[in-house]
Amino acid sequence: MASIVTYDGGLRRIECSHTPNGPRRMIRLGRMSAKAAETVKAKMEAIIGDKFANRPHDAEISKWLGGLDETMLAKLRVVGLAEGVGLAETSWGAFLKRFMATLAGKQSTRIAYGNTVRNLERYFGAERAIRSITTADADAWRAWLVQHE
Repeated sequence: MASIVTYDGGLRRIECSHTPNGPRRMIRLGRMSAKAAETVKAKMEAIIGDKFANRPHDAEISKWLGGLDETMLAKLRVVGLAEGVGLAETSWGAFLKRFMATLAGKQSTRIAYGNTVRNLERYFGAERAIRSITTADADAWRAWLVQHE
């Protein structure tokens, strides 16, 4: 599922595919020992295995992901292996901005989603933490939409 590629001078990267017969994605590790690179590779393979089996990560993988710095998490997010990890304190505005930046679709879809984003930011505010929004808040937003739109 994943393989380590070593360049001159000890630079390493991991190439992996997390979809069957899908394109191989690359994560640059920089200068790292072979043992440390093998550890990262093993964790990535466990995450890929969990994605294939559609199951949650075990405690060890969750703890490892939680302990990573933002640079490595960003690399894992780019290849689709750490969606949502480390984003518990993300503001509503930052989340919606990131969502719209990664949205793939026709222009009409982007416009429709843009209207939803605008309404969410008007109601909740861009600085509100996602974690603080409850199902009751979502129901209140829906009622607000009926009255204001």
